[in-house]
Amino acid sequence: MGTAGIKKALVKNAENIRSYGSHTFVELNETSASFTAYLDETCLGRNTANPRKTMAEVKWLLVRQHIWLNYKKLYPDLGKNDFFNKLTSELSATDYSILSGNDLNFTRSLLITNNSGSNLGAIHILMPYTNFPEYEIGNIFVVALGAPKILYAQFTFPKHGYIPLENQEKRAAYGQTVEAVVYTHLLPDWRKSLMKFEFEVELINKGEVVSKSGLKFMVHGGDYHYNNKAIVRFLIDAEWQKKHEDKNKDEEFYLRIKGNEAFSAPTFASPDTIYNSGAYDSQADTADWTRMEDGKWVYDSSRVLLVPYDTFAELMSGFEVQKNEMIQYIGDIEYEYKEYDPCGYKKIKIKSEDRQRYIFDEDQVETQKIDETSEYFAIIAGDTAKEVVITIENLQQPPNFICTGVLLKKDEQHDSWEKVFQMGNVQPAEHRSTGYQTVEDKSDPTHQNDRDVYASKTKAPSKNVASSQMLQLDVNYFKEGENGIKLKLPFKPVVHLEIERKKDCPFD
Repeated sequence: MGTAGIKKALVKNAENIRSYGSHTFVELNETSASFTAYLDETCLGRNTANPRKTMAEVKWLLVRQHIWLNYKKLYPDLGKNDFFNKLTSELSATDYSILSGNDLNFTRSLLITNNSGSNLGAIHILMPYTNFPEYEIGNIFVVALGAPKILYAQFTFPKHGYIPLENQEKRAAYGQTVEAVVYTHLLPDWRKSLMKFEFEVELINKGEVVSKSGLKFMVHGGDYHYNNKAIVRFLIDAEWQKKHEDKNKDEEFYLRIKGNEAFSAPTFASPDTIYNSGAYDSQADTADWTRMEDGKWVYDSSRVLLVPYDTFAELMSGFEVQKNEMIQYIGDIEYEYKEYDPCGYKKIKIKSEDRQRYIFDEDQVETQKIDETSEYFAIIAGDTAKEVVITIENLQQPPNFICTGVLLKKDEQHDSWEKVFQMGNVQPAEHRSTGYQTVEDKSDPTHQNDRDVYASKTKAPSKNVASSQMLQLDVNYFKEGENGIKLKLPFKPVVHLEIERKKDCPFD
């Protein structure tokens, strides 16, 4: 260890102390808002040359844990002193503090300034040092807590934006599906292990609710996860363009959310049990939220979504409009948890040259995102067509497995490659303002409460998918075994391949 013999730090005058591995962890709230951090001789190595001087002149680095770890990933080979210099030279002065002196009076106000909620629930490290701090010693971990609340609900944007050629981070087009993130503080609280947070998000345009997410819930992410997040998706229905007031102005969409705590399992609850609730309106918020990526704070979310009039038609010369209408017709049915679907598959893999990525895996643990099928897989094309292979793993089809033929014509089943990889006219699912509609599947009485989407009663089958994508069988798309499809994508400045997952329907 290289901090002049400092091996650990101690805490006193603290009410809420937890064990955090071999470290001390302090929770600060509005009623217990301070503690004393200090060194004594037990904190020093036995070969420390001048213990009194080391204790009296100790300095403390205060920094978010995730910032330190983010920089460690960026600069894994730097020595400890060089790493410390790199960290403090590149970070803004608001991202860390250097304090000094033994018997340090540490207050919650060092974390929460100007009533800002940006540090609520964010774990910080208080690191004692003489020359440079070290992560490996017995540092103090500290978190500022507040009342349970929804911190924000904002639209999130892919790296190149929803409108790739413009790269306008706050804009999307009619016919596209957009994502929004809900981020909460102590909703639910991991210290109350059986609690979940039930909520519904509304999409607002001109003060009116135009779509609802349906009832969603989130569970905490595990021990010491004071903040939690969930992803919801909304289709910006192409029909809404008919109500676009001014062709020269973008329509503005906002998010409104309400929710309450509930028990996640049958529980005997005291009549005095307090169920926390939360509400948030992105139109009334003025804060910009960021996240750290590769050592930089990134703005990739917004409280408002701007939708221009017919921009896709102008930018993509009609072709992209048809392609995104296919996405709308095929659907964006979010797969949130593992279900019982005999006819189906477990994973989707995309491979392009030396790159590959799993975008769907229903066997991932609950705390991970299992469905990334609405995210972009960017392919930068050169002078020749790019080969992309999409494989669905552990494919289960009739006659060996029960198939109810979801979103197929009457009496059809997913019993062939063409029925699995539908490149013709696709039957859309029933979608209303509350989301995709489902009915109970009673085909297997041993699995109750299994629900499937069903074909729309108002929309005809889509246009031909292959034609809209300008693809032709055995010319630029090919069978790749019984569970795969190979695409030879023609040259475009940027091609975005978007794939959707539907429940109990192998692949459309």
